Formats: sequence, structure tokens, C-alpha cells
Amino acid sequence: MKIRTIITQDAEVDDQNSLRHFLFYTNEVELQGIVQTSSKFHWQGLEGAKPVEGKDYATKGTSFEKPFRWTGTDWMMEEIAEYEKDYPNLLKHSPDYPTPNYLRSIVKIGNIGCVSDMSYASEGSNLIKDRILDDDDRPLYIQVWGGTNTIARALKDIQDEYQDQPGWNQLHS
Repeated sequence: MKIRTIITQDAEVDDQNSLRHFLFYTNEVELQGIVQTSSKFHWQGLEGAKPVEGKDYATKGTSFEKPFRWTGTDWMMEEIAEYEKDYPNLLKHSPDYPTPNYLRSIVKIGNIGCVSDMSYASEGSNLIKDRILDDDDRPLYIQVWGGTNTIARALKDIQDEYQDQPGWNQLHS
């Protein structure tokens, strides 16, 4: 039985290289999401975003409202296009490699506005939430290659939706 996993990453060069490398092992796991997040080193910019008073940021003095070392989001699809070129050869070694179209379907954009932003539900946080709540009994491993804000948003949405419902204690544990 394959393990289920979701990758969250902030598009920093190390994460881009890790994704390229990881794709060659996708026959060994059930990859259920590739989610771009922000981190203290990369963000898109978010109108009205301000640093938390007293928090020491590595990017002190940088505006959270403007992009900071932003890579964009197209690079993930570009990497899958490269994977697609290798896909016929990969299938010679294992029939378990996911199709390029499947990989495209699980690429989501998370909370990318600024460092630590989790002010809104995103495609990425919704994917994580849905996988946490699905009926699959296998453990779900969420790999944190970048910031944790998109995962935090998914957990917040689960709590907001279920904390007053019967069964919350079991779900929460």
C-alpha cells in the first residue's frame, strides 16, 4: 500500500530542485497535492498586509504589500511539462508513475500573499483540508518544504467548521 503525501513548497530554488527530483519517485507514493505557499523568503504581495508588531522578520523593512523575491506560479506547470517528456521512458521502469495530467490536476496555489498570511481559504488550503477529511484510512503525510501558512489555514477551516459539531474531539485528536 502506498503512502499518501502532499508537498507544500515556497518555490525557492531548493524547493524547485526538490520537486524535480521528487517527481522521479512518484511511482513509490500516492502524491495527492503539490501546493505553492509563501514563506519569509518569497511572497506575491498582499494589499493591506503589515508585519506583526515585535516579530523579528528576516526581511525587516520589506513591504508585505509588494512582491518579495517572487518566482511566480507558472514554474510548477513548466516542471510537469518537462516530466511529460520523460514520462514514456519512466513507464518502461514502472507502470505506477502518475500521468502528467493527473499531476497538473493536483497543483494548487496556497496562501502566497505574504509571510505567514492565512487570512483567506485558498485552492491549496482547500485541497489539504479535503484530503485530511476524506474517507481514506491511510495516514496523510504533508511535507513542509516552505511556509506552514497554507496548512495552518486548512486546519483553521476544519476547526471553524467542525469544533461545535458532534465528533469534534475525535476529529481533533
